[in-house]
Amino acid sequence: MEKLEDIVVRAQTGDAAAYDLIFQRFKDMALAYAYSILGDYELAEDARQEAFLDAYCDLLSLREPAAFPGWFRRIVQRHSIRLGKGRGALMAPLGEAPEIASPAPSPAKIAERREIGGQVMRAIGRLPARERQVTQLFYIEHRPLREIGELIGVPAKTVKSRLHSARARLRQRLIDMAKDTLRKRHLAGDKTATQAATAEAIAQFRAEAEALLKKPTLEDERRASGLLCAEGRLHRFLGQMDQSLACFEKGMTIPSLKGDPLHRARFRTEMGQTYAHLSDYARAEEEFRASRALVRGKKDRAARALLAPILNGLGLCRWGEGEFREARKYYAESVKVSRREKWAEWEAGGRNNLALLDWKAGRLEPALENFRVCLRRWEKIGNRFGGAVTLMNLAIIEENLGRYAKAQRHYEEAAAMAQEVGFRKVVADTKSNLANLALAQGRWSDALHCAAEGLDMSRAGGDRRSQAIALENLALAHIGLKQASNAWRALREARRIAKTIGDQERLFSLDLVEIEWLLDRGTLRGVAAKLERAGRTLRAKGYAAERPRLLRLRARAEIVRGDQESARGALAEARREAEGQKNGPEERRIRTLERLLQ
Repeated sequence: MEKLEDIVVRAQTGDAAAYDLIFQRFKDMALAYAYSILGDYELAEDARQEAFLDAYCDLLSLREPAAFPGWFRRIVQRHSIRLGKGRGALMAPLGEAPEIASPAPSPAKIAERREIGGQVMRAIGRLPARERQVTQLFYIEHRPLREIGELIGVPAKTVKSRLHSARARLRQRLIDMAKDTLRKRHLAGDKTATQAATAEAIAQFRAEAEALLKKPTLEDERRASGLLCAEGRLHRFLGQMDQSLACFEKGMTIPSLKGDPLHRARFRTEMGQTYAHLSDYARAEEEFRASRALVRGKKDRAARALLAPILNGLGLCRWGEGEFREARKYYAESVKVSRREKWAEWEAGGRNNLALLDWKAGRLEPALENFRVCLRRWEKIGNRFGGAVTLMNLAIIEENLGRYAKAQRHYEEAAAMAQEVGFRKVVADTKSNLANLALAQGRWSDALHCAAEGLDMSRAGGDRRSQAIALENLALAHIGLKQASNAWRALREARRIAKTIGDQERLFSLDLVEIEWLLDRGTLRGVAAKLERAGRTLRAKGYAAERPRLLRLRARAEIVRGDQESARGALAEARREAEGQKNGPEERRIRTLERLLQ
């Protein structure tokens, strides 16, 4: 497991995934600690929420990352005492607090909280008399160990021992209670907590940032910077790209931070990632290159930590433009940096992207194994967002290997996981991939339905590359249904989008679809020139995975032309390529054409 201090350092650089890991690790202990002070579940939740917000804003002030638990404990304590003025207090060290799971909001929330509070107090009441006595004196009456010892006539060490034993008993009983709560929530199908928390966080970040920037001190501006960055990431995650960019642009204008290179690099990296999500690769690359220049040569860990997302972003730009060889260089460098700095999540992300390039190069088995490794890593570090992406990619490889049942299952699992955490881009992309799976099986109507769903979702999220892919699948479905005019309209729109974003690989693939469309109509007009151009592009760009498809289309053209001998030669070459790549769908299509020539 990654060390806490490394996670804290990553969070200090603005890594939202790292902060999420911190939240997951400390949320239950923070709630339990706040409850031990306040004795009221609702107030304890408020204290925890405010403590995490404060910790997020002030994280850069923490000089020793390893000291995070004690530092955060004091923040929880401060907010708990403020909210519970006039109340009796029951206190426990954060590191030893029981793990209590927060129930999701529901009509029965107040009653449930009262029940939990009653269970805690009953648990204390069931302690052995000696342990119950010192627990009351220490936690409720705030008496020091020495004074308790004098009151009951035992040494302070004995008091400490009894308190330790009492905490152990309480911890186990409350953990059992938490497990029961979680089980009930699971059986009830409660999957709304993450989305509700995200929407609530956006509103809180915005309100707090606006308040801080009214009459700001330097410290206020630093806190507002962190809030704007967090809000922008959440908007991007939810597919709200305009709001995301607005947050980052506002952050860039904070007066006292304009001269801070790390601040500018952080925000420009975030803007680059948002532009990449919008498939505006030229602007994304501009932001990533500017960020890289700002951190170049800097020795501190915070600056070095930005290098992995910058390199990964540059690789994403090259990937989106179909420049796979250049993308590989950036992804490989990102993995190298991540491994050196021990950023487990960025390393997993880089490996996922390298596996995608293995797929595009026709190396399906290595890609499959790399995706499996990535999936295990995401599971190990508890990142469900990365897990959903890799699971979808794993399904793509299973589909290309002709294992349709496995592919279908993985796509559905990826979509369900992405839907659960609100990852809309993956949900949209999975719909398009399900369309592609249906195309491979000749289920044209299913493909049409899934492609249309993926297109609508991609439009809502502003992801133009995903729109072009969905439109390509839509065109292929129309071709399968013999709807030539609909296919042509989808092709034309997909080509317009691909040209706008500069996606060379998509334009190449659309050329092949257009050839398919022409041959399906029995015409050779322009086919020879398009095939020749596609061959040059394939060799120049390294789109090796598409070689069997291109050779199959050449064979189809020879069949339309009436040259069966040339068609057999092209099909034999196509079959060798497909078998070498273990490309199951193309092997099936090639065999179908071979039967036509018998």
